[in-house]
Amino acid sequence: MGLLRQSLDLLYLNYNRRERDDVLIFHEGDFTVEDQANLIASRTEIRFVLLPDRYWHVPVAVSMDNQSTWAQTRFKLGYRHMMRWYSTCIWSCMHEMGYEFVMRLDEESFIYSPIRYNLFEWMATEQRDYGFRMVSYESGFSDERFHSFLREYLQAAGISPSWLLHSCGGGRRREVSLDEFSMRECGEIYGFYNNFFISRVSFWLQPQVQAFLKHVDDSGEIYRSRWNDLILQSAVVQMFMPVERVHLFLDFTYEHATRGSLGNRSNCVVFGGMAQGENDASGFRRARNFLSEFCSAPCWRTYIKDRQLVATATAGLVVIEQFRCDAWPPPYYCKQPWRRSGDHCQLSSEATPRCREIVQYMKRHPFRRDSRSGAQFYCDASIQQYLAKCRGECPRIPDYQGKEEFDCRYRLHLSTAARGIEGHEVDELAAKFGLPWLQSARDLAGVRSGFSRKETRQHQCESIANVLYHSGSNVSGNASAQ
Repeated sequence: MGLLRQSLDLLYLNYNRRERDDVLIFHEGDFTVEDQANLIASRTEIRFVLLPDRYWHVPVAVSMDNQSTWAQTRFKLGYRHMMRWYSTCIWSCMHEMGYEFVMRLDEESFIYSPIRYNLFEWMATEQRDYGFRMVSYESGFSDERFHSFLREYLQAAGISPSWLLHSCGGGRRREVSLDEFSMRECGEIYGFYNNFFISRVSFWLQPQVQAFLKHVDDSGEIYRSRWNDLILQSAVVQMFMPVERVHLFLDFTYEHATRGSLGNRSNCVVFGGMAQGENDASGFRRARNFLSEFCSAPCWRTYIKDRQLVATATAGLVVIEQFRCDAWPPPYYCKQPWRRSGDHCQLSSEATPRCREIVQYMKRHPFRRDSRSGAQFYCDASIQQYLAKCRGECPRIPDYQGKEEFDCRYRLHLSTAARGIEGHEVDELAAKFGLPWLQSARDLAGVRSGFSRKETRQHQCESIANVLYHSGSNVSGNASAQ
C-alpha cells in the first residue's frame, strides 16, 4: 500500500490539490475499511470501487483452457484480468458511471512536477482523444502473430488503418500497403506505455472499435498469449484514431519503473524508467540521480529544449519518442541512414564514412543484439544508436536542439575519465559517478570512446555521442483511475 500512497500523494501535490478531479481506486475487495480511510484522509475526491463481476471474470473463449499452457505463466490470472479490463472493459464501465474522459495511473506511477492546467479540459479544448507519457515498442512477444492478427482483421473488414503503417518502409520513405504490414517490414508496434494514459471514452464505444475489441476478446489471446493492454490500446488508436488527435505529454516529470533483481543487485529497475518534464527545471538532477536505480546500463538520452537540458532514463523496451517524424523527439524510423536488405539493416549511401566506422565499432562490441537489424546496443526499443552515433554535430548550447546527446564538455569529461581504466579500477569509477551497474570492463566499453587519440578535441566530442547512452473532476466529466 506504500506505493499507492506515494502515487496519490504526488498526484495531489502536483495536480489534484488544485483541480479536485475524481479519483477512483478499482480493487478486488482487498482493501479494509481502515485501509480505505487511511488512504482517503481528507481527500474526498477519492473513491474505492469494487470491480464489477461482469468485467472481472474468465471470458467464455478461454473458460475451458488448461491455464498451465498459457504463455508466460508467471503472470497470474488476476494480471490477465487486468489486461482485459484496460483493453476491452473499462470503457463501458466509465460510460455507465457518466465520465467523458478517463486517466489511468498505476500504483507505481509517480508525477514529480507540477501540472498547472486541467488535463481533461486540455484534452477537450485541444480536441485530443488519447494522451500518454512514455513509449514501449512491443508486439506481444509472438514474432509475426500479432501483426498477422491485425492485418488479417483489417483486410477481412475492409478497413484502411489510420496510421498503423507509419513505421513501415523506413518511416514512410515509400508507401506501404496493408499486405506488407509485418514485424519484418514495420518493426515492433509503436506502443503507448499506458500505466499513464488519458482518453476520451466515446472513442472506444464506436461500433468499429467495439467490433475489433470483441474480436480480440473472442480470440482469447489476452489470456493465452498474454497480449497486453499496451499493445491492444496502441493498435486500436493507430487503426481507428486520426493521428492529430493523439498527444505525447512532455511537460511534466513522470516515473514508472518495474523493479527486480539482476546478479547481486536487488530492488533495482529492470523495465520502465523516468522522463524529465520539459517544464521541470529541477528534473534533470532527479533523472541523473535515478541512474543509480537501474540493475544494468540504462538507455540515457538527453536533448535541449528552450535552453534547458532534458533527460530520460529508461530500461527494457521503454523510450520517449514522438509518433510523428515532424515532432521532437522523433521516432527511430524517421530519416535513418540505413536501408533494409534481407534480414539485416545496412547503411545506405547517405551514411558518412565516419558513421560507417561507428556502426561497425558498435557491432563488434557485446551490447544487446537487435534480431531485426543485426546491430547490438543497450537501448532495446529501437536502432536509435545508429542515429545518435551518426549525427555529426557537436552541441553548441543554447542553440543545439537535441539529438539525444549529452552536453559536450560533460561527455568529454566522462570519456577522459574512462580511458585506460582497467577492471580493478571499475569500482572506483562506479562510486565516483554513482552508477552501481558499471561493474565490469565490458560495461566500461560503453563509456570509452572507440576512436583514435589522434582525433581533435572537436572530433572527439562528435564521436563520443553520449557516453552514458552506451554504457552500460466530477461525475459529469473526468476521472483518474488507479
